[in-house]
Amino acid sequence: MVKNLRQDKGHYWVKAIISGVYKDGVLIEYKSLRTPISFDEKLKYQKLYDKIRQENGEKSRKITYE
Repeated sequence: MVKNLRQDKGHYWVKAIISGVYKDGVLIEYKSLRTPISFDEKLKYQKLYDKIRQENGEKSRKITYE
């Protein structure tokens, strides 16, 4: 799961699968396939993210989960 930053500075969560692209056995680029996740998954991962930030003494902001 990836929390990413939008251009308007908001965030969004997606499930991302990343793989390498090889040519003649040499890695030349990466490809990413992203799919939306459910609200319940977003809530689960955001709470985990908040917990990790708190444990690391990082700043957090109040978020209302509806």
